[in-house]
Amino acid sequence: PVSRKSFLDKVSEDGFTGEVLEALQKMIKADDSDLYDVFAFLIIGVKPISRTERACKTKEGLIEVNASEKNFIEFALEQYINNGYTELAEDNLPKLLNLKYESIVDAESILSGVERIRKIFFDLQKKLYS
Repeated sequence: PVSRKSFLDKVSEDGFTGEVLEALQKMIKADDSDLYDVFAFLIIGVKPISRTERACKTKEGLIEVNASEKNFIEFALEQYINNGYTELAEDNLPKLLNLKYESIVDAESILSGVERIRKIFFDLQKKLYS
C-alpha cells in the first residue's frame, strides 16, 4: 500500500489525477480493472484483467492463513472488487476492520493483534499484485 500510494502521488503531481486515471480506464474499457492493469496495458500492452479475476487468483493461493484471517482477506477482496483499488489503501484499513468486525478492538482480538492485521493486509497486496 505504501509504494502504491507513493506512485499514485507521483503520477498525480505529473498531472495524472484520479479523474484522469478514471478516464484512462474508461477509454481502454477497463472500468472493472485495477489501475495496475491499466498501466500495464498502456506501458507494455498487457490485456487488463478484472478486479474479480485478480481477486480470485489471490484467493486460490491462500495457504498460510487461518480461517479468521482468510475470512478477513475475502472480505477485503470483496470490497476491492466492488469499490476499487482505493479500498486497499493503508489509511483505509481501520474502515475495513470496522465494517467487518464493528470495532477495531474486536478485529484485534479475532485477528491476533495490530501487527498481525498489518501483516495480513500487506501480504494480501503482495499476493494480489504478484
